[in-house]
Amino acid sequence: EGVMYDITERKRAELAALRQAEHDSLTGLKNRAACDAAIDHFLDEASRFQVPVSLLYVDLDGFKRVNDTLGHKAGDQVLVQCANRLRQAMRRSSDVLARVGGDEFVAVLYGVGPGDKVLVEIASEIVASLCQPIVLDDGHHANLGASVGMACFPLHAHHRKQLMAAADEAMYEVKHSGKNAFAMVTRTT
Repeated sequence: EGVMYDITERKRAELAALRQAEHDSLTGLKNRAACDAAIDHFLDEASRFQVPVSLLYVDLDGFKRVNDTLGHKAGDQVLVQCANRLRQAMRRSSDVLARVGGDEFVAVLYGVGPGDKVLVEIASEIVASLCQPIVLDDGHHANLGASVGMACFPLHAHHRKQLMAAADEAMYEVKHSGKNAFAMVTRTT
């Protein structure tokens, strides 16, 4: 004689709570906390196996103008479409893509270093796709761009905060030199 319990609903609720805790509710991408945890995991593995990790910090150029002129609902639509375009630019599901701020995104590529062709390909695809006009539900078009800063472990940083700061520094250099481009941070550790 035994007792059986159906825990299907409880497991479904646990998975939904976990997803909500780790993902941005608007875009469905990982949130900052989940991104930080994934980067820490990648860097730990990369240290053990002596492989590089690249981080791309993406900031949307012109997003504030969309919110100011077309409204926050339009801004939300833009963010969702930009997230979808970023997903398409990624090369494999094991890479991490996250929304870490209002119009800021991070892509983390495990096993990719500064000399790897795929890094430039992905950065180019991100900039090209985010520069394409976005058609909104009301028929308006939003025209944006993207500034992308890149940094690589272990060349530019030895831990997550350094890596994020280095990529952020490179992204601001792109913003100050004309936007709609990507660049690798120039300093090394």
